[in-house]
Amino acid sequence: MAEAEIPGDVASGPAAPETPPTPESLHFTVAIIGPRGSGKTTLVRSLCNRTEQLSASFLDSYFRGEDGEHGVQQHSYPPLPNVTLFDCPGYKPGDSASGYIDSIKPDGVHCLVLTFGETVTDADLQLLGATKHLGKPVCVVQTHIDLTLHTEKRQQGKGYWRGQTLTALRGKAQEQLGGLPGSGVFLVSGLEPQNYDFPGMVDYIEKEILQWKR
Repeated sequence: MAEAEIPGDVASGPAAPETPPTPESLHFTVAIIGPRGSGKTTLVRSLCNRTEQLSASFLDSYFRGEDGEHGVQQHSYPPLPNVTLFDCPGYKPGDSASGYIDSIKPDGVHCLVLTFGETVTDADLQLLGATKHLGKPVCVVQTHIDLTLHTEKRQQGKGYWRGQTLTALRGKAQEQLGGLPGSGVFLVSGLEPQNYDFPGMVDYIEKEILQWKR
């Protein structure tokens, strides 16, 4: 009696599961978006460890909240060389929020950083709403917190306490933005990256990259 022939794929056993690629072998993109004058470019430069030259013209534009117009600018992220930061053009009042999001080609973006200035505007809310259907992590950042605290200190006088004021400002922003599950909102100053919520913001972005489903 002839021996039964065992198919090759059965004889060799089940195929070994594929090993997912490590984060270091992949390329990630982070898009920094937000209204014009919300500090996107200053934030990107801080993430890239670039020190601002505090010239009179720069300080004037910083205090006025003016980023200037530009196209998408790409920057390597020094802590993770396989990550590229996209400094996107500013969103202008009257623009279509969904059209603005489409213009940054979100399919090729892994994480979004949405910046807003000293106050939450209707444009900020529209832009945040337009990101929700993307299914991508969104890190919401209030910039110019140094200027906001300076104003609060002047208004509160002797009763000013920075820690308490920061907590109140963070809670106010979260409430205005309709509640932010997960990360909440980070209060930062592009000129003082070692202070406020800047380290926590960086941890959040890098964690999202390292945990990206592959």
